[in-house]
Amino acid sequence: MKSSLALLLFPCLLSAEITTSSISSKKASYDKEALVLKGEVQVEHSLGKMQSGLARLEKKDANGPFSIIHLNNNVEITLQNLGKILCDRADFDFNALVGKLFSKASEKIYFSNITSGPALFLSTRGAIIKFAKEASGGVKIAKIQAEDDVHIHYGKEITLTADHALYCNGKTPYIRAYSNCLLTHLDDRIDAREIDLSLTNSQILFLSPKGILKSSVFFENQKINFSCNQLIWQRAENLLTLTGDVSIHDETLWEIFCDN
Repeated sequence: MKSSLALLLFPCLLSAEITTSSISSKKASYDKEALVLKGEVQVEHSLGKMQSGLARLEKKDANGPFSIIHLNNNVEITLQNLGKILCDRADFDFNALVGKLFSKASEKIYFSNITSGPALFLSTRGAIIKFAKEASGGVKIAKIQAEDDVHIHYGKEITLTADHALYCNGKTPYIRAYSNCLLTHLDDRIDAREIDLSLTNSQILFLSPKGILKSSVFFENQKINFSCNQLIWQRAENLLTLTGDVSIHDETLWEIFCDN
């Protein structure tokens, strides 16, 4: 038990570059080469603060540092930027820089405020996270692959649903949703095969879109039905550019068919 207490009281290396500053729980024990923590588990990690009811820390090599973290039961992760992740189970491999998140059958995984700028909330039933090492020696979320029943709320006016979505946290962060996509904005509804939402310049790209535009931002007191091969919506300028097999229909006055 002395070894377990030492690990609870002093910092523990999770890899050559990724460390924890503290680990605590109500109970701790060793299971072969794994450290098992039970009850009010808290792990301070360079990714952020991890909390759960049960945790298991494993070593890739018998003589090496702990590099794998399994979290179970009411998992809550507070990121360094104060964003949050909520799920039922999380498995992290900081050697491979990958994580898998799981939800209960009737629940979902929740991500909130994972990026700067307008509030971003994402929920899904399953997710794979890829991490990237930072110059400081810590890690950050580089990508989130959201699978099954994806809901995204961006800012105050945009809601996006899809079967799948990819969040990329690079120099120009973006979200790509695909399969059965639907974006709603006030009273506007746009279905598309794929939707790319830029998180830096507020531009949205739609592939094979069709829908209804009736927000006064676009057409005052009008309802417009449209379809085309590609739509670019530049939100800052309130500019819509439709290309390829364009069809625009006003219910009372007119129709337009063109290429662009």
